Amino acid sequence: MNIPNSLTLSRLFLTPVVALLLFINIPFNYYIAAVLYLIGCITDLLDGYFARKYKQETNLGIYIDPMVDKIFAYTLVMILLYLNIFPLWVIILIFVRDMGVDAFLNYAIAKKIYIKATYPGKYKSVFLNLAVIIGILALSASNGNQVFGLTFSDLYNAAYFVLIISFLVGFIGSNTIMQNSYRQIITDFKN
Repeated sequence: MNIPNSLTLSRLFLTPVVALLLFINIPFNYYIAAVLYLIGCITDLLDGYFARKYKQETNLGIYIDPMVDKIFAYTLVMILLYLNIFPLWVIILIFVRDMGVDAFLNYAIAKKIYIKATYPGKYKSVFLNLAVIIGILALSASNGNQVFGLTFSDLYNAAYFVLIISFLVGFIGSNTIMQNSYRQIITDFKN
């Protein structure tokens, strides 16, 4: 197994560890969870970088990387929803948007139309991951403690705001993907 695929799989193995840390009561559990989640986010950057730099792109990596990204991020999103850090309405919007984009991309791939990832889609992931980290830190502050001088209310509002930005940036990105691919898809429907 090459380095990029190993980094991708490390994110998969980090997922239950970070999730478990949000439910157990040990010293600094939320801080450890936030740091491990950040490490997972960094491995997401590194796996693509190493795959391109050392020409180690594999079909396995192309298939599992986006799947592991979703498992990693959305497991924590759902836990933070369950723990009342994230609002349901924003999560529904994000999931519906992602399902629509995934269906569109799968259709395009089935028709041999290959669509490159766009920067708004990448930025959406950055904002989503930032919202998760802030949400984890909000859990730490929920006992009345301050995190870096911020109260629970400060962190909760910041996580909420960043989550909405994630949706809006992702929505813009999905419109960009669809507009850029519109002619190819319409031509395909006519044939």
